[in-house]
Amino acid sequence: MNERLKTFLLWTLSFLLLIQVRAIWFQLPEPSLKARAPENFESSQLKEDLLGPKKILIHFSPKDHTVLYKTKDYWPIVRRGLDGVYGSFKDSLEADSLSEDDYIQKIDQGRVVSLCFSGVLDHGNWAQLLGLDVSHLTKRIQGKLLGLDVFLDEDTLIFTTDQGHFLLPMTIHTLGDLKGKVGQMYDSRRYRNYTSFYEKYGIKNLSYVPRINTQPPQSIPLENKLRTLDSSVESNLARRFLRENIDYIREITEKNAVTYVYDQKVLRLNNNGWLNYSDGEKPGSYETSLVQSLDTALDFITTRTGTSEALYLKEAKEVPSDQGSSYLFSFGMETNHRRVYRLGKENYQARILLTNNKVQKLDFLYQRPEETDFNESIDTTKESLSPEDTIEKNLGILSPGGESLEETLTKVDFIDAAYVDLEKPGGHENLKPVWCISIQGRLYLMDMKTGAILMGGENGLV
Repeated sequence: MNERLKTFLLWTLSFLLLIQVRAIWFQLPEPSLKARAPENFESSQLKEDLLGPKKILIHFSPKDHTVLYKTKDYWPIVRRGLDGVYGSFKDSLEADSLSEDDYIQKIDQGRVVSLCFSGVLDHGNWAQLLGLDVSHLTKRIQGKLLGLDVFLDEDTLIFTTDQGHFLLPMTIHTLGDLKGKVGQMYDSRRYRNYTSFYEKYGIKNLSYVPRINTQPPQSIPLENKLRTLDSSVESNLARRFLRENIDYIREITEKNAVTYVYDQKVLRLNNNGWLNYSDGEKPGSYETSLVQSLDTALDFITTRTGTSEALYLKEAKEVPSDQGSSYLFSFGMETNHRRVYRLGKENYQARILLTNNKVQKLDFLYQRPEETDFNESIDTTKESLSPEDTIEKNLGILSPGGESLEETLTKVDFIDAAYVDLEKPGGHENLKPVWCISIQGRLYLMDMKTGAILMGGENGLV
């Protein structure tokens, strides 16, 4: 064998051995995920969506209105404009308080875009979470944020909280963009017409209802995500939650669940759709605020579950703890931009507990509605009972004192289109469309098709 051939064969053998060694090396488990770059899940969009309005009411004129549950075309425009409002507000400017009568008269005058918020967060916390300058304006506007009215033809903003209406003699710098968006919708005529109880019955109530009820009373199937996950996706969830390579995580398989354990962290995936996470490690001594804790909670939910949509904030509260500052946040589910209420034991989609800015526990329902095309733009046929018809069918329950329909309508806090999950035992679950009607703090869910009360009398249900 000549020297050139021997050299070639030796080089080839060495190369093959090197490949085999490298293959064996790369099959070894990684020492820790802490050295790896974090996965790219964006939590800022979830925060913007959660802090945004739950619906938008557009007043094209004093007698022409529409209600939008899909807010993504309008909220970003208003959001950009708020930076200038909070940053430019000075001590010399005042926020005038308006009575309910004055507010109704003001709204009834012209073109206005009204953003409706959930009323869960204090105005100051809401502004701080959005990164707005809270040094001036939050001192004048107290209470939980319920609404913001942007007037299109004058320099006027009205903030509404649970403590009243507050008028500011200024506007957003993106008003031109907002006018353009509203003008496009008005010219298209592709919107559902709404009217208020104030216009329709002459009562002092600005609850808005469709003129013609074209809400399709269709049910939406629910998918239990944990029931359909394959083993590789389950492993990926465990790796994300426990922040460790799957080779170092202990797996415990049971009849109706699988549990993953690493150190003091535990992740349990139940066949009924619930994901339960807990961290038994004692939190540090770091004191924190509601704003900081909610920021951490949103980041945790987004990066661990991969979910950044179809959630809304139901409750944010401080809870007693002997370890420091503890906050509990509850979130609900949305589909077709409408809220989903659950009539079972847990009326939430997710609940997370933090102490000293450390996540201690998360309960998360891994369900997802099948998204459907929902036409809310054209009035064609009457396919569901109106909210007033629904209330009238149940006057004996809603007004046991014998009040008339008009008298009962004066007591309505709000009316929304929503869905309810009846939690049928076993089988495929569906979401049923309902009218969600709050009367003097008592919330009722009523079947859109029959008017039957599916749930009634609950206090404080968001």
